[in-house]
Parts: sequence; C-alpha cells; structure tokens
Amino acid sequence: MKKSILFSLLVILVLSACGGRSDVPTPDPTEALKTVAGEYFVQITAEDLERSGLTNPALQDALGLWEFTFTDDGRITGTRNGAYAGDARYGFNGDEMNSIVERCEDCGCEGSISRFSWAADETQLVLKTTYDGCEAMNFILTSKPLVRR
Repeated sequence: MKKSILFSLLVILVLSACGGRSDVPTPDPTEALKTVAGEYFVQITAEDLERSGLTNPALQDALGLWEFTFTDDGRITGTRNGAYAGDARYGFNGDEMNSIVERCEDCGCEGSISRFSWAADETQLVLKTTYDGCEAMNFILTSKPLVRR
C-alpha cells in the first residue's frame, strides 16, 4: 500500500514537472521590466467602448487620451487628458504581467490585482487580460495597443 502511494506521488510530480510548455521561453522578470519600461499613450473613443460590449455607464469616464509611464522598477503612473489618474505597481510572474492598483482617482479599484499576457517591442505594448481586477483599467489598458513615445 505504501509503495503504491509513493509511486502515485512520484508519477504526479513527474507529470507536473513535464506539463509546462518548453517551447515558450519564460522571461527573466528584470529583463521584462526593462523591456516594458517607457512612456505610452492610447486614445480611448466611444467606438472602442461600443466595440468592447461593456455596458457599465461609468466607463464613459474612460474616454480620452491616456498616457502611462512604466518604470523599470515596477511602477506605473497614468494620466487622462493631462490630469493625474492613478498609480500602480507591476511585475512579472513567468509570462504574465501582474499589476496592483495603488491609487485611482475615479475607478475605485485601489488594491485590485490584474494579470495580463503581454508583448512589447520598440513601438508598442500589447496587453490581454487573463484576470480582471478592475474593469475600467483593464478596458483602458487592453482595448488597443499602447503606443510607445
């Protein structure tokens, strides 16, 4: 009986270790921070909101020109139409970007955690929500690519 339990545990451990995708490189968190660091902007329009299918009336406040600064020490600062909008911290766990909102002027999402798949190059940052902690911020960050300045 003990041998079969130990054997079962060993099989589970081996299968768990082999279950990851070896063809997808996991970025080093420090390198990922350096890759993403920069200034970005995105113009959110009524058409973006309509296309999203989201019906929360508060999302009307998301319309406008958004600018974000991602620092290489894991901070995000955002403005909307030139006015301060909020701060967050971000980091990486495997191939996901994680963020936690520290302050948000209008969204009420302080303390919310979101996760994103991401891709960045010298022209843009593309985020796709994998876990939605704040509907408004996730809509703004993922409705279209953030353009690097």
